[in-house]
Amino acid sequence: MKSGINIINSHYTFLEKISGVNIVIADLAQGLCEIAQEEKPTVLAFEGTPGEHDYFKTVLLNKEGEIRQELARKLEAIPQPRVILCHNFHFPLFFDNIVKPFIEGALDTETQVINAIHDYSHNDTETSKWLIDRGVAFTAVSEQLSTDFHADGYRCAVVKNSINTQKFRHNDSESREIRAELNIPDDVILISSYARAVPRKQFPELVTVFSEVLKRTDKKIILYIRAIPSTIEPGKTDAVIEKIQNAAIDCGVVDKIILETNPVPWETSLAPYFNAADLLVFPSINEGFGLQLPEAVATGTPFICSDIGCYAEIVKKLLPAHANEIIFPAGDQNRMIESILSTLDRLAPMGRDISNARKAVENIYGLPNMVNGYMELFRKAVKKSTGER
Repeated sequence: MKSGINIINSHYTFLEKISGVNIVIADLAQGLCEIAQEEKPTVLAFEGTPGEHDYFKTVLLNKEGEIRQELARKLEAIPQPRVILCHNFHFPLFFDNIVKPFIEGALDTETQVINAIHDYSHNDTETSKWLIDRGVAFTAVSEQLSTDFHADGYRCAVVKNSINTQKFRHNDSESREIRAELNIPDDVILISSYARAVPRKQFPELVTVFSEVLKRTDKKIILYIRAIPSTIEPGKTDAVIEKIQNAAIDCGVVDKIILETNPVPWETSLAPYFNAADLLVFPSINEGFGLQLPEAVATGTPFICSDIGCYAEIVKKLLPAHANEIIFPAGDQNRMIESILSTLDRLAPMGRDISNARKAVENIYGLPNMVNGYMELFRKAVKKSTGER
C-alpha cells in the first residue's frame, strides 16, 4: 500500500483567505499527486505571502494567535507521514510570526519540510536559507539558482514551472481577432508587453524607450501594454499605472500606446495577445521565473528580454543561436532601443520558424516535467519520515 502524502501548501492568495482564518484546500499539491496517479493525499493550505501593506498588517496582527492555533490544529489532524511544502515568502512579518513558529513546531512532530524557492533577488534569501537548513529537500526553478544556493544533488531538484502548451501555440485566427479588437491594421507593427503592474517590470521605462524607437524608424508601430493589477501590491500598481500615463504624455506618444489595466486570467486570455504581437518585450530587472519567455516561444512570437538570470538561462536553453540578439542588459535603455530596432529589421525573415524551440518548451516546461520533479521530492520526504532508504 502506498504511503499517503499530506501537504500544507503555502501560495500567493493568502490575503483573500486570512481575514476569516480560512484554511483552504490547495490545488497545487493535490493536483500533482493526482496527475502522478499517487494515492490521493489530504491537502491543506495556508495560502500565500502578499506584499507589505497596511491591510495585511492589520489582519495579521489582529488574528495572529487564531491563525497559529488553526494551523496547529489542522496539522495535528493529519496522519503521518506528512510533508509541508513552502513557497516564496516575501513578507518578513508573516514569516517571522506565522511560518517560523509553525514549522518549528511541525518539525518536533517529525513532519518533513520541502521548500520551493524562486529567484532569490525576488524572494528573500535569508528566508530561503532558513527553510533549506530545516528541510528534507527543496526545489529551485533554475540551474543557476541551485548553484547559487550550493545545493547538493540529493536534497535539491531543479523543478521548472510549467506552461499550458495547448493554450500557448501559434494561432492565426486568434491573432486576427485580437488585432481587429485593438484596431491594429495589417501594415502596423504591434509591440506588446504583459506583466503585473509593479516597478520591477519597467513599464514606464519601456514607454520612454518606445518613444526613442519611433524617432529612429519610419515603420508604423503601436505599443500595447497589459499592466495587470497586482492584488499583492495594490498601492504600487496605482503608482506604476500613473507613471506609464505620465511617461506617454511627456514623450508625446499617447496616440501610439494602448494601455490596458483590466485583470486577466493568464492562460485563458493572454495566449491570443501573444499571437497578435509582432514583437514581445520583457524588460524586467528581476523575476521569480519568467514564464512569459517559454510562452512566447510556444506561440512562435519573436521577443527580446533583459539579461536577468532566469531570462538568460531560458533563452540560452531554448534559443541558443539567438541569445545575443534577444538579450539586452537589464535597465540599459540605450541597449533596449538598439535591440528593438534590430529585431524589427529582421521580423519578416525570422518569422515564426522556431518549431524545434517549441518542442524544447514542451519537453522542458511541460506539466509532466514539473510533476515528476515534485513527486520525486515528495517520495524522498516520505522515505525520510518513515525511515526508509
